[in-house]
Amino acid sequence: MKGVEIVLELCSAPGGWTQVLRELDGSLQIVAIDLDPMPPVQGVHFIQGSILDDEIIAKAENLAGTPFDLVLSDCSPKVSGQWDLDVVRQLELAERTYDIAHKVLGPKGKALAKVFQGQGFHEFLVETRKRFNSVKIIKPPASRKTSAEIYLLAIGPRKKAQSKKK
Repeated sequence: MKGVEIVLELCSAPGGWTQVLRELDGSLQIVAIDLDPMPPVQGVHFIQGSILDDEIIAKAENLAGTPFDLVLSDCSPKVSGQWDLDVVRQLELAERTYDIAHKVLGPKGKALAKVFQGQGFHEFLVETRKRFNSVKIIKPPASRKTSAEIYLLAIGPRKKAQSKKK
């Protein structure tokens, strides 16, 4: 992965993406965070805790010792079956992901996060575009065409841009 040496992975358990990262590049420094325990992966610093806890994020930053190049988030709420509620919860996790990314990434850093399309998505996309130089929507080929799940790739946090909070 060109330009990526250190990764912060959010909601990492059970470790599938962590394993993929490790296989793609064995030299990557990876700090992974999840509420649930995760089996050890060689060379990965795992922190069990909530991504909503600023102290957990600070611990990840201290472990890294340098800005991250990539924040990867596969966060998803425990689905309730009520679509509107699930979308809101997922967008809250995605918003937190980009808040963290904005804080911990270097100037050319990238953040990739799962997002559900639904009510509130457009507003979320507009706010994210204000905070990063580039934001791309990615629909993986393996994803069902009818699935509302997509990924957003945000590149280059604008450190001086102020996002309007509601």
